[in-house]
Amino acid sequence: FLASALRLAEPLAVILKKKYYISIISLLLLIYSCSTSNSDIEGLWVSAYHIENEQNKGVLHNTIIINIEGDSLKYVGTGEPKNGIVSLDLKTTFTRTFNTIESKDKIFGKPFKLFLHEISEDSIVVSFESKNSVKEVYRKLEPTTSNLNWNPSNQSYEWLGNTSRVFTNFMENGLFVNYIKETENIYVGHWNIKKIQNSSFLILDQLYADWIVIDSVKGSSAYTSIFGKEKYNYVFKAKPTKLSSGLIGKWTLTDSEYINEVQPPIHLYPDNYEIPKIESLNISLDSIKITMNDFNFNQKWTFGGNDNLIIFPDKAFRKDTLRMETLSSKERAVRNGIMKIESLTETELILLVDYEKYEMKGFEQKLRFRRKKTTANNGYSK
Repeated sequence: FLASALRLAEPLAVILKKKYYISIISLLLLIYSCSTSNSDIEGLWVSAYHIENEQNKGVLHNTIIINIEGDSLKYVGTGEPKNGIVSLDLKTTFTRTFNTIESKDKIFGKPFKLFLHEISEDSIVVSFESKNSVKEVYRKLEPTTSNLNWNPSNQSYEWLGNTSRVFTNFMENGLFVNYIKETENIYVGHWNIKKIQNSSFLILDQLYADWIVIDSVKGSSAYTSIFGKEKYNYVFKAKPTKLSSGLIGKWTLTDSEYINEVQPPIHLYPDNYEIPKIESLNISLDSIKITMNDFNFNQKWTFGGNDNLIIFPDKAFRKDTLRMETLSSKERAVRNGIMKIESLTETELILLVDYEKYEMKGFEQKLRFRRKKTTANNGYSK
């Protein structure tokens, strides 16, 4: 009887043992599934910098935005359009393994794959080509509850950069002009506002496309930030234009000189070619009539910089002659056409013109104007 009972108990022990192992395996699978859920990587992530090794950290010029919701992923790469690197905009679903994100959708002919190296509450470290590729650090954006609507078009702002004070004109045609007071340098590029989820970004695209996070808007000021190895904060404060009424009127050229003995490359032009020269200006509130070599034309203008720049946003431009250009022809034409007011009195106006027109540094020519006298009362035109 005892032997028979033991023989009957043996299968029961095996069954209980199998149930035990099944329970353990189920628990492990549950733990693994929890550890590989997407809650730890959900959110909006902005590329900050890359790590080639522990000692070599550098800023990423190509900003990348990754937005993850559940198993949905949106990947936006700004590229470097002026350097021939195209932008990317991919929306896909993915599968998650322990240390990778994979999708069947392709980028550059290969299925999208992202290697996850480190994950924390506010940052992730990833690589794209392989787990041994250059690592990139992304910072997490705090979710915003309000929909920010900031439109700086046709307005001027003053803000403090990392090392200098910057005056920025955002023009209606999508161009911006930066004037740095300390160095007197001028930069021209394209601007745009882009929204991803509830987050808004100011894009300043000169040579590289900088994506600046718009954190909040209070009154006439926009509070922004940008990610690098550290987070940098900037406040764009609206700067009302202070147009001097003394600038309005008719002005006749009396003298011109090239700064620092810079001369235009005459040898590049045909024989007997005369470089166009401004002869007179007739300045009104919304346009400037310019006479050059007995030819008259009107141009729309705006006041910029630290109330010292005359900008022609719709200046005509020629076609590109080079295969690769750091600036578009429109940007170069606007930059070259900017005039700087060096001094202004009731009777005299001194302008600096041809900003880096001949690839020299800064303005290249100084023009001295005299206010045109009127014959009616022997006074000056206004």
